[in-house]
Amino acid sequence: MQNLSGGCELPGGRKEGMELRVTLGQKVLVPWRPPPLLFTLLVTEEHDGAELLCEAKLEGRAPKRGNGVRLDVSAPPYMDEQLCPPTQTWTEGQEVTQWCRARGKPEPVVTCHKDGTIVPVQQPWVVNRNHNGTYRCNASNALGTITRDVNVNVEYWDVNVGLWVTLAVVAVAVVAAGAVAYRLYYQKKKIRHYRLQREQQRLLALKGSSDGATAAPNGSAAGAQA
Repeated sequence: MQNLSGGCELPGGRKEGMELRVTLGQKVLVPWRPPPLLFTLLVTEEHDGAELLCEAKLEGRAPKRGNGVRLDVSAPPYMDEQLCPPTQTWTEGQEVTQWCRARGKPEPVVTCHKDGTIVPVQQPWVVNRNHNGTYRCNASNALGTITRDVNVNVEYWDVNVGLWVTLAVVAVAVVAAGAVAYRLYYQKKKIRHYRLQREQQRLLALKGSSDGATAAPNGSAAGAQA
């Protein structure tokens, strides 16, 4: 940031009924007043490219614009918690990019390194568990350099082969036990059905024998009466 001082005057001096004002982009910096106008502006990065303009008007006439000045604002690198969060959590296999950024003009170059190895910042890269740790990030342009530390926590999950093998064995055992149980149930059901059929056949046979024995005496009695 820097203070910029200036003024707005009429050629040939002050004229009766004439007023001036100063604008910066869409903002009125100094409202309508008799000349000369003096102003002071605290220039920041946000003012880059804005037009500083002096306007003049006479009562009853439309305002006239002077030749504007386009501001060209340079700024050193700047990083905050939003541009480059000091603590970040990644997941193994995740693709990350632009995880640390900076503002400034000219646009700063951001580099981050860990254990002497430079890691990508602007280009996408895939995270693995070895990326866990503390990174030193630098943002540099022609006006200076700023440094920020970033702590990265990489979450990952190991595949327990022994557990999967155990689960597979248990699953096979459960399926096998289920098959054996079903087979025993089916055999018992079949045996009960067979025994029921045999019992029904035996009862039918007994009933038939009983009916025949009853019919014979009745037939003999009828023959004797004849």
